[in-house]
Order: sequence, then C-alpha cells, then structure tokens
Amino acid sequence: MESLDKFVVTTERFIERHRYFENINAHITNFTWRYGPDALEYADKASIIEEYSGKVFPNIAWRPSYICNALSHYSLIEECARGKKIMTIMEDDAVLVNDFDRRANLLIDSLPNREFDLIQWGWNWDSYVFVRDHLGQSVRFDWFDKYLKVDPESFKESEAESSLESLLHTFGIHCYSLTPQGAQKLLDFYPMVQDIWVNNIELTGIGYASDTVDGAFNAFYPKMKAYIAVAPLSYVVNDKSQSVI
Repeated sequence: MESLDKFVVTTERFIERHRYFENINAHITNFTWRYGPDALEYADKASIIEEYSGKVFPNIAWRPSYICNALSHYSLIEECARGKKIMTIMEDDAVLVNDFDRRANLLIDSLPNREFDLIQWGWNWDSYVFVRDHLGQSVRFDWFDKYLKVDPESFKESEAESSLESLLHTFGIHCYSLTPQGAQKLLDFYPMVQDIWVNNIELTGIGYASDTVDGAFNAFYPKMKAYIAVAPLSYVVNDKSQSVI
C-alpha cells in the first residue's frame, strides 16, 4: 500500500489547532506542517498584495484571511506541479478515517490506470455536492441530516463503503489529493488568486462571484478529471463561530 504524502496548511500561531490535529489524527503518519501567510501579521490587504505581487490580483475583493488561505494552498499546488508524485493537501481542522491510506488507495486503484487530476476526500457537510452520473447527468446530494450530529471521533470509526464520483460542484477543500498534471491544470486555469465568476448554471443551476479559493475552484472541476469520495474519508466540523478565515 502506498502511503500518501500529506501536507497540512496552517499558520505558526495556531498552536492549539496543531495540538488538536495531532491528537484527533494520531492514527495518521507521513504528514508535514506547511506554514502559510497569516493575515494578522499584515497591516492591511494592500500589504499582502504587495508582498505577493504576481500571485494575487491587485483589485481582489476578498478578505485578507481568505487571500492568505488561498496562498497557503497555492504554494503546495505549485510544488505539486513541479514534482512527480501525488500530494494530499489538508487544512488543520481536517479529521481522517482511521484507515485513510488504505481506503484512499483502493479508490484510486478503481480508476482506469489510476488517472485523475484531483480527488476531494470530503466536503463541508453543511453544503451540498453535485456529481455527474454515468449518464452524464448532474445529481445533487444534501448532507445536512447525515452529518449534522456526527462528532469527529465517531467519524474516524466510519466504515461506510465509498466510491469516487465525477465532481462538478462542492464547497470545502479541507482534504484533497492532486497529481502533478492536475496541479498544473489548476495553475493554467487560475494562475493567480483573484475574483472569478463561477458559472455552473448549465450543470447545476449555480452561478456566483467567488470570494474564497474553494468557491473559485468550482469553475474548473467540470473541466478536469476531478472526483469526490462518497461517503467521505475526511470530515471537518466547519464551525463558523470558530473559523479562522
């Protein structure tokens, strides 16, 4: 079984979040902390844009913390595009099932020639997921009732059978795997962090102006070999009152 290389995006000051992650994911090996920019260390949004000139659109309307979160992901996406291996990128509030590597590898093995660009291993449970079925039709799943009362410890023990579905639209990028070619596609589609109109109206009935990186990526999933694990192999509480972005 291949041990998937895991990288956890965070900032250095989140000591309690680091401890929580290491405790709740004590069963996980082979992960590396990656420290991204911290919005609180900048005087204003203009300072972030100046430091990351060429990586952030000058007139972006996003909040400073959303920009920094996107930059944290982008540094790893760029690294993946330069490499030769699958990279699994996680946020510091993600919780993985106990046998994540085994189950993730089985799902990857189920793909023809193990080929993919991106696989989401979970999503924000208080949102929805659109996938493309075997007939090419868009199908929507709602998960509010299923995950509303799930606690992280219970989720870790989940043995629900999963499959990979062709991803069209979802929110949350707390745990996903990228191949180098998938990472390069994201960089080609979205070379810098910026506002973008996400137009999935034909497929999902949804269109909006993005203000987060996970929202923006919805513009590209239908153009990629993008998949999502249903049932999920990763979970995030997604407590809006405790969000750092």
